[in-house]
Amino acid sequence: MIRFLPLLALLAGSCGYHLAPTDRTVHVALSSEGAVHPEAMPSVAESLAARLRDEGLQLTSGEAQAEVDVVVQGTAEVPAFPMEGEDGRFAPSAWDAQLSARAVLRRANGTTTELGTFLASGVESSGTTTSADDRAQASAYALASSVLARKIVAALLAAW
Repeated sequence: MIRFLPLLALLAGSCGYHLAPTDRTVHVALSSEGAVHPEAMPSVAESLAARLRDEGLQLTSGEAQAEVDVVVQGTAEVPAFPMEGEDGRFAPSAWDAQLSARAVLRRANGTTTELGTFLASGVESSGTTTSADDRAQASAYALASSVLARKIVAALLAAW
């Protein structure tokens, strides 16, 4: 079986599969500007870390090959999809959490690359109780953070 591993790796490579390099290290600096919802920053940090690990990058707090500076510029909550209630008034039936961030790649050799400004949103159905509605709002931010992380990491890998 061990004799066939190099052959298997060669076949996988010819089919369009490739192994992600795992020797790359990155430091993430996350900050915010202006009014940012409290659910946004932990969601963005968690989503970025998970996405970077999925792509084979090692996160470090010390010396790294590169540093990614991510600044969350703003958040917005838009009650979306209004529906008419029994009393004849319109009420939101979903939360649309929107995030805006910019990112910069700083390499260990001193070069800097602007990765761009990124927008993302996540929609989650409103809850029927206050606590359920709070969970829906947090979930909407988690969805938006996941989309934002995918965009930032894709730009990072393209610029690396």
